[in-house]
Amino acid sequence: AIEGVIASQLQAFNAREVDQAWSYASPMIQGLFGSPENFGMMVMQGYPMVWTNGGAEFAELREEGGRMTQTIYLRDAQG
Repeated sequence: AIEGVIASQLQAFNAREVDQAWSYASPMIQGLFGSPENFGMMVMQGYPMVWTNGGAEFAELREEGGRMTQTIYLRDAQG
């Protein structure tokens, strides 16, 4: 389920469907950025490898401090 959410959000960013990508963001992230537009702008400006990604490889999933943490190897648009 975790991989599916992450993969869906990455696909939404590639398709520039910011509202859809926002829907996958945690309540904490949504509270921090306040709107899909602010969230999308932050990702576009600060995380270009997420905004336009070439896919992801999912690695270790582990629990840290009562939360699940998924390690991902993300490819940018150039591979």
